[in-house]
Amino acid sequence: MDINGKILFLQDLNTMTKGVIDLMDYSNGLYIVVLTSEEEVITQKIIKQ
Repeated sequence: MDINGKILFLQDLNTMTKGVIDLMDYSNGLYIVVLTSEEEVITQKIIKQ
């Protein structure tokens, strides 16, 4: 999601082949990645320059 909370990308981690999120088509800025499983939620800030 972007800094305003808008979800930009949503995918089931079980269907990802590489475990890589491609940000090439997104503008520079601050993004928040939220990974959710049955046991936990992981939130990470990413700055694209």
